[in-house]
Amino acid sequence: MNIKNYINAAMMALVLTGVSSCGKKLELDPKQNIDASTAIKTDSDVDQLTIGAYAVLEDPALYGTMLIMLPELYATDKSASAKYLGWVGSFDTPREVANKKISTINGDITRVWVQSYRAINLANTILASMGVVKDPALQKSLKGEALFIRALLQFELVRLYGQQWTGGPAGANTQPGVPIVTKASSDDAIASQKYKRNTVAEVYNASIQDLKDAITLLPADNPGRANQYAAMSILARVYLQQGDYANALTLANQVISSTKFSLNSDVTTVFRTKNTAESIWEIQQNDQNNAGNANDGLATFYANLDGGLGRADFFVSAGFKATFDPNDSRGNTLIYTGSGAKPGNLACGKYLAYGQNIPIVRLSELYLVRAECNIRLGSVVGDTPAKDLAQVRGRTGAAPIPVPTLNNIINERVFELFGEGFAVHDLKRLNLPTYGGIPFNDKTMVFPVPQREINVNSNLAQNDGYN
Repeated sequence: MNIKNYINAAMMALVLTGVSSCGKKLELDPKQNIDASTAIKTDSDVDQLTIGAYAVLEDPALYGTMLIMLPELYATDKSASAKYLGWVGSFDTPREVANKKISTINGDITRVWVQSYRAINLANTILASMGVVKDPALQKSLKGEALFIRALLQFELVRLYGQQWTGGPAGANTQPGVPIVTKASSDDAIASQKYKRNTVAEVYNASIQDLKDAITLLPADNPGRANQYAAMSILARVYLQQGDYANALTLANQVISSTKFSLNSDVTTVFRTKNTAESIWEIQQNDQNNAGNANDGLATFYANLDGGLGRADFFVSAGFKATFDPNDSRGNTLIYTGSGAKPGNLACGKYLAYGQNIPIVRLSELYLVRAECNIRLGSVVGDTPAKDLAQVRGRTGAAPIPVPTLNNIINERVFELFGEGFAVHDLKRLNLPTYGGIPFNDKTMVFPVPQREINVNSNLAQNDGYN
């Protein structure tokens, strides 16, 4: 897809979502091959291009499905059906991820790579268009949004296609990561650009710098789009993955201390109501524009409801449900017995409507980051780990834990965030095996570089175990 088509896609996203920009819509004749330098002329044009980048993030290959579902399946496997979540659907590509037998031509793995770099190329195009934007405040915001999107996807890619960061903040991490792409291209196929893989350290450093820059540029309030606190939260997530607990703590505390967000009293609210006080950043969807079509969308994979909503491909094990406190509303309402496609199977109740937004960063995550880092560092920044845990756990009906240990906090992350795309990343950063016992640094615990990319770019080295 060239830049012209990106702009057309951005315009379609505007029509479908009803999102308005600051000025007139970009008018393009789809029959003409219009160069980006000709098409992008006004503040409104760049704003619409940015909206198009968000539309790519919503794609089923990214946060519409795969960046949330695949990390959950990767944490499990066939022998883990009594311990966590699992796959009972008919599609082979997710089953390969769950079973750790991933083909280099796996369609889901390929889509994640390709669509991530499409969004990154869009971000780079936005950054290259800053000279067009005349409104200083808009220019600042759009630049911050583009940096945020680029950093976010670089981070997602390196966690999936590169081995886990090791050695703490000072670790060398020279193992292969993914290509860092910072220049806009009229051809979004990264393979055709002949990039090499950067090291894991280089990718992390690039993402960190982009997020630091984004924090200084993004507004505190930016409805439906990335804001300053979303960038701070993702940067805290990056630092936590590195084991840089001091920096993760500082950022988590800043987000919490801003008092701009508050936990919902009902644990289901953030998954039933759009843009609640608990949500720091969400992927925006509606009934007309969402990732849930014939074979895609989180509700399609997760839901198991009467009336044909959901295929119930993704299930929750009885063994996992049993680990919740009997009075924990998360185990009693966000895990339910299905009555739809697979009656009797337990299902995750977080994604039950095609048009509902997808929360990517929630305040509860930041409370748990602060609690974990304070325990690890022996500090009391912001509040005690006990009080932070009580903030998250206290609204669930579960028994209080007056003096929490590190394991209590880690377990609480599982209870709070299950099904949302954290599982394998947490296991890796904690150096823990999958629920089926596969070591975090096993060769099968990184995705293969898609074969179609290697076929056209000999500079891309394949991961060990996939040659």
